[in-house]
Amino acid sequence: MCAKTFVVQHEWDVAKSNEVVPVVSKIIADAQSGSLPAGFKLVGVMLSKDAPKACCVWESESRGSLEGLIASVNPPTRHTMSEFDRLYRSS
Repeated sequence: MCAKTFVVQHEWDVAKSNEVVPVVSKIIADAQSGSLPAGFKLVGVMLSKDAPKACCVWESESRGSLEGLIASVNPPTRHTMSEFDRLYRSS
């Protein structure tokens, strides 16, 4: 399996922040503990200081499978997804 890199940008209404934070916190905790479903790796999450939005970098075998994971978690957000060729990491 060759993992592909995706950036998922989430936005939500400020009034829904109390619903979004626990969902995001659980996903981060699952990633840190190695509890995400097989085939998915959460590389990083960036939360905006200025607006109710987040940018998540994922590795997944396909766009469809990542969309399925997001749908199963059902975060109260709107999102867009983009695929990227490479992710360069500093060592």
